[in-house]
Amino acid sequence: MENFASNKNNELYRRRPLFFLHLFLYIAITSLLVTVNLIVTPENIWTEWIIIGWGLAVLLHELLVFVFAKVR
Repeated sequence: MENFASNKNNELYRRRPLFFLHLFLYIAITSLLVTVNLIVTPENIWTEWIIIGWGLAVLLHELLVFVFAKVR
């Protein structure tokens, strides 16, 4: 039984850094895109759709790593 719990913890610690990499890339790239959008076409805000879509993917990734991983 202890080995099973250890395997679950190892899986959680393996997935956690991947989530934080995903979150960091989301913040960095969307910040860059917002900056480009405001410089090039400030009258047409198009980055909101990227932020919403990718934000939902990051939220789903967070749920899979931190919430649903504990249920399995």
